[in-house]
Amino acid sequence: MPPHHSDIRSATEAYLTRHPEERDTLAGLLATLDGVTDPCDPRTLPGHISCSAVVVDRDRRVLHLAPEAGGTFRTPGGHARAEDRTLLGAALRELRERTGVTASELCLTPRLLDTPLNIEVYDVPADPAAGEPAHRHYDFHFAFHLAHDHHPALKLPDRAGGAEWQPTAWVAAPLRDELLGSGIDGRTEPGEASALIHDGTGRYLLHLRDDVEGIRQPGAFALLGCGREPGDASLEATVLRELAEEAPGLEPAGLVPYGVRMEPGAHGLMVPIQVYEGRWHGDPDSVELRKGVLLRWFAPDTLDRLRMSPDLRDLIRRHALDRRAPGRSASPSGGRVTGTSEEGASAAGGGRVWLPPEQYAETVLKATAFACVYFTDEEDRPLQLRSTYSPSHPWQLVGGTMDPGERPWETAVRECVEETGITVSGPPRLLATVFGLPGAAWPYSTVGLVFDGGRLSAERIRGIVLDPHEHDGVRVLPLKEWEALMPPRDFARLGAVAEARRTGVAAYFDVWDWED
Repeated sequence: MPPHHSDIRSATEAYLTRHPEERDTLAGLLATLDGVTDPCDPRTLPGHISCSAVVVDRDRRVLHLAPEAGGTFRTPGGHARAEDRTLLGAALRELRERTGVTASELCLTPRLLDTPLNIEVYDVPADPAAGEPAHRHYDFHFAFHLAHDHHPALKLPDRAGGAEWQPTAWVAAPLRDELLGSGIDGRTEPGEASALIHDGTGRYLLHLRDDVEGIRQPGAFALLGCGREPGDASLEATVLRELAEEAPGLEPAGLVPYGVRMEPGAHGLMVPIQVYEGRWHGDPDSVELRKGVLLRWFAPDTLDRLRMSPDLRDLIRRHALDRRAPGRSASPSGGRVTGTSEEGASAAGGGRVWLPPEQYAETVLKATAFACVYFTDEEDRPLQLRSTYSPSHPWQLVGGTMDPGERPWETAVRECVEETGITVSGPPRLLATVFGLPGAAWPYSTVGLVFDGGRLSAERIRGIVLDPHEHDGVRVLPLKEWEALMPPRDFARLGAVAEARRTGVAAYFDVWDWED
C-alpha cells in the first residue's frame, strides 16, 4: 500500500511550517495531493514524488553515490513503490538497495525526526528511449544520523560506480543550505528517557507492556520511560513526569544518568534512550499502574526466561556487575589472591593467602583519574582555557579530576558546566585515552579520558563563562599555532586528540608522565 495522500500532506505541511516561503514553489505538489491520482506513481504527470536519504556521520559528512556518466554525486534515492507505506520508508528502502545500509544502523535526527529535511523541486528532461516525457520531481529528503560511531559497511550493486562520504560544504545547494541551517551535526542525542530502578539487593523493576499493535515491542518486559515533551526541562524531568503520570506511588531515590541505550523503533530505526538509575524498595502491587500490564521485581539470573530486548537484558546485567564491590570474588572468603604462605596453605587450598578487600586494596597500583571535553570552533580549530594555577601547563582542555563516585562522562559534564557554563549532551564519544606515570610532582599514575564536545559557534564561544579561580582566558587557534604556547608533551596530546576527531579513530596516548 503506497503512502496515503493525508500522510504525504502532513509531511509537506510540516516542512512548510519551517519554510512558508516555499508554498508557491510546492503549489504543483499540493495540487496533485488535492486530486485522486497517486502522487508517488512515476506515471503521474506533470510531476510525482521521489524520496532520498541524507545520512550524516559524526564529522558532518554526507553519504553520496558516485555519478553515472556525465552526472553528479547524489544522495541515495528514487521513486516510491507500492510496498512503501510511508515516504520515510521509501527513502530507507532506496538507501538499503543502493548502498546496503540498513535502518538498524541509523537513527532519526533529534530536530527533524520523521519530517523531511528538504523538498527539492527539479525538472527531468524527456527520455525518448525509455518512453518518458519531460516531467518534474518533488524529492523528499529525509535526514538520518549513524546509530554508532563507526561507518556501516557499504554493499553496492554491481552496476554502481561507488560511494563516498563528502563534507557538508561539498553538498549541492539547496540541500547544503538546509543542512547548514538545520544544525544537524551527526551526533546522536537521546529524545527519550527511561528509569533503571533497583532495590539495592540485586533486583530490578520491569514493566510488562500492553500486547497491542502500534506500540514499540508490545507484550515485552521493559523499563518505564517515554519521549521528551516540549514542557520537559530535561530528560530527567521526562522520567519523573512519566513515573508520576503512569505509575503514581513509584518514587525512586537518587536518579542519576547511567548511560544511553539503543532500542529498535519504527521502520527498524534505532532510538537513543537516556537511562537513569535510581533505587526504590516498595511493593510493585502498591503502585497504581496506568499503562501496561504489571510491574515486578526480577533478579538478573532470571531474565533469560522473560520476553525482552536482548540489549536491555545486557544493560541490566552490566549494571549489576558495576555495582559489585571492588575486590569481590567467587570465593566464600570474599577476598583476592596475593602471594603464598604456609600458614594460609590449607585454608586457601593451594598455598595462597586470601586478603580481605580493604587489605588487598592497599597493595595495588594507585592512580588519579580525570575527564576532559575537546571543543573546536566551526573551522575545527581547538579551543583551550588559560590556567591561573598551573604556569607549567598554561593552556588546558576543559575538564578536571573525577570526584568520588563519579563516572568519567559525569565528570566531563560537571567540569564543563563549572569551567565554561556549557552543558554538553550525550551520548559520550571517546576521542582519547591518556596515561601518565608518577613522578616527583605527583606520586600516582594518571588516567584520563577525552570526550568530543563538538563544534561551537562563535556566539557560544563568546558566551563562555569562566571560573576566575581556575581560568582567565579562552582562545581558539589553528592546531599548529598552539605548539609555541604549550609544553611539547601537552601539544603532542592535543595533536593526538585532534587527529582522533579528524579520523574517527580514538587515540591512545601513554606518555603524559609527571615531571621528575
